[in-house]
Amino acid sequence: MSRGPGSAAAPAGALVRVAEGLWARPGLEEHVSAWRAELDVDAPTAGAGAAGRGGARPVSLPDGGRGWLKPYRHGGLLRGLLGEIYWERPERPLREARAIEAARACGALVPEVLAAMVVALPPPLGRLYRAGLVTREIAGRRSLADALRAAPGLEARSDLVGRAWDVLRRLHGCGVNHRDANATNFLVGSPGEEIALIDFDGAALSGAPVGARARAMARRRLARSVAKLGLPGLDRRGVGAIVDAREGA
Repeated sequence: MSRGPGSAAAPAGALVRVAEGLWARPGLEEHVSAWRAELDVDAPTAGAGAAGRGGARPVSLPDGGRGWLKPYRHGGLLRGLLGEIYWERPERPLREARAIEAARACGALVPEVLAAMVVALPPPLGRLYRAGLVTREIAGRRSLADALRAAPGLEARSDLVGRAWDVLRRLHGCGVNHRDANATNFLVGSPGEEIALIDFDGAALSGAPVGARARAMARRRLARSVAKLGLPGLDRRGVGAIVDAREGA
């Protein structure tokens, strides 16, 4: 018998089921309905609180902190065709939540998952759904892209790129393939602080270390993203050399 949205098991160790299609971290059950309602609000335009594809927007947390609500929306060619409509199983936010928890178990600095929402479309489209994920903000950070632009020279920039690759290397060893090593998905804090990684949508988990092909794709993705910044010494070849040195360390 097929299962509709919201019927998948909750991510182990992270969330509890609150209602049909709603999961929350213990202690936040009474807030998840309000966050779910935010999915029906139009995403803010760039510069008005939006961040990332689909227009993630900030939400207030009961402890005074800030979270980010990410409505799932397709990119590329599917954006115009399907927009925010999905069909994959396990449902998109539950898959991402599991990947984040796996990365956390591996020792990586990643966002805390607070809630997941899966909203079924009306019959006869009940196999299709809209979805969202709420995570806690990792405060006091800027993107790797911004940190590289502000770095004083090539040595400092190379160190940042190398440390970002170290995060991916750790995850690859644990069987977590992030799949979007974009310079905007790494968050850099104060000097000496570990680099954080966000946006695990599309990440893949396996019971063995990530293979050579996937590692090569991650390397190309990071090199392409950093090279787009146009910084001296950080073209694709330069980033590749940094990664090679890190791999050989």
